[in-house]
Amino acid sequence: KPYEFEAILDSGQLDEWKDKIKYHKAKTPDEVVAKLQKGELGYDVQVIQRRNMISQIRDYDPRDILLEGDLDEIVSHKTLKI
Repeated sequence: KPYEFEAILDSGQLDEWKDKIKYHKAKTPDEVVAKLQKGELGYDVQVIQRRNMISQIRDYDPRDILLEGDLDEIVSHKTLKI
């Protein structure tokens, strides 16, 4: 799938929070992409993405909330208030 988040950031939709968003695009190794295309992997990709995310975690405040997921899995503001 193409990355869409950069376009959303540039669209102005998130300008109110843009200074709080830290976005890191993880590179999926070519051998993993090949296995995905053959239907050999599933959950393994999430593990790779999480490892990449963890390796990028720097300069966060202990009170920060880190969210991981696809754009269609972003938690609603109502849920975050709970």
